[in-house]
Amino acid sequence: MRFRPRQPSIVELIAEWDGGPPPELPDEPPDDGRTVRWGAGALDGVAGRHGGGTAEPLRAAALAELIEHAAGGADDARRVLYEAARGEGIVFALDEALEALARAGVSAEPVAELGRALAREARHREPLKLAISLVGSAGDERDVDLLETLARHDEFSLVAGIALASVLDDPVRAWWRVGCLATGWGRVEAVDRLAGMEPQLTPEVRAWLLRSGCLTADIPEYVAFACATAGRLEEAVTGLVDDELLDGACAILSALVTGGPTEDMQDYDPAPDVAAAVLDLLDGRAPNLVRLWAVVDLRNWAEDYEQHVAIAARCGRLLDRPEARRFVASRLQRPRDVLRVWGVAEAMGLDPWEAGWRHLHDESEPSGLYLRLSRTREAGRWARLVAFAERELPLDILATGPEDRLLPGDPHREASLCLGFLVQEMGGDRWSERIIATALMHPVILTRNGAIRALAQTPREQWGAAVEAALRRLVATEPRQDVRERAVEQLARLPA
Repeated sequence: MRFRPRQPSIVELIAEWDGGPPPELPDEPPDDGRTVRWGAGALDGVAGRHGGGTAEPLRAAALAELIEHAAGGADDARRVLYEAARGEGIVFALDEALEALARAGVSAEPVAELGRALAREARHREPLKLAISLVGSAGDERDVDLLETLARHDEFSLVAGIALASVLDDPVRAWWRVGCLATGWGRVEAVDRLAGMEPQLTPEVRAWLLRSGCLTADIPEYVAFACATAGRLEEAVTGLVDDELLDGACAILSALVTGGPTEDMQDYDPAPDVAAAVLDLLDGRAPNLVRLWAVVDLRNWAEDYEQHVAIAARCGRLLDRPEARRFVASRLQRPRDVLRVWGVAEAMGLDPWEAGWRHLHDESEPSGLYLRLSRTREAGRWARLVAFAERELPLDILATGPEDRLLPGDPHREASLCLGFLVQEMGGDRWSERIIATALMHPVILTRNGAIRALAQTPREQWGAAVEAALRRLVATEPRQDVRERAVEQLARLPA
């Protein structure tokens, strides 16, 4: 134990992160197969938008006392504060605690030093958020680098942005920095805050919202409306439009068409005029993926409205351009691009299936291709895909028995997803005894339910001995009552 390697703190992990997927936080709970985890920063964002907890004056007073004692330099008090911060709901007492400290006249510098020390050491997210808040309430511009480092990770972008706005005394600059650093929920929070300060935005910030705010966001549909309105997209597309602005406008329009739980094309009054202006600009520009997807999305949107029939027709003409078709055909030959361009190819009337089939043989993460390829209506293609799956998927390893799992786990996550996509398309004349038998013994509930549904759609005589044996084992070992009842219904179809 004396020589156990030191575990890095969260801030060290983020500082060493050089791109790609964000580092997993050291307090992330183990995968139990049932818990659908919140995305980084999503829980705090939802709580902030839809109402968090209620005020807790007694807890706030106790927390303020802990902070004051810990800021006084007592190690024991700091350890107690750290453990208290790991408890649930401390965020609801934090603001009141900081206000109580200010009323008590507690000196700012010891509180800032406490926050800095906790931030350097924290290996749990909630104590780190407490540390960031302390720095924000009592720190200064010396803390900008620390706060910007933490803002890179979406789990801490919101609290780091609030702290940055305080130490910089410039909320526009602070939230713009957070928006540039974060791409997921942190980007959502930053763009939302910037949109709320629309009259104070500089031309530089408006330009970023239109060019990058949506284009480089992980969940663009959550920021598109704010980028369009706060960036004044309807004005920008009537002026001098460079390629970067055109791509940003295309990304915004695609995300507005996608919509979701936030504002969409229906809410954006200038949408038809902006769409027409963007289509005019696209007519003389080289195709790329974001531009072609905008054309496809706009056509899908316009076809639902009689008053936008001219927009739909213009989209069709853009998709028929020879240079656009050549672009898509060339991208279908690239393994990394085939899925990204698949929907555009179909919208053009091109058939991407054979290109996807060729790439399947060399793809290390093939689940996306299985999803697309399994939707074919051609019997010959389906037979080729099933034969490939029976040969290449580790079916024996996937049939480990039913568990109460909602999600597949490592190390065979990709293979599990491929199996699930195949099973969802099976039933009737689409059948594979080996695949269905494996799915009945798969740990993931959705896959087993898919196999049972396929059984219900298929004549019993077609099932095969392996499927019948797997069904009997499932009835005997299924941990969920609802799934077992559905399996029993199918078992009743077998002769006694």
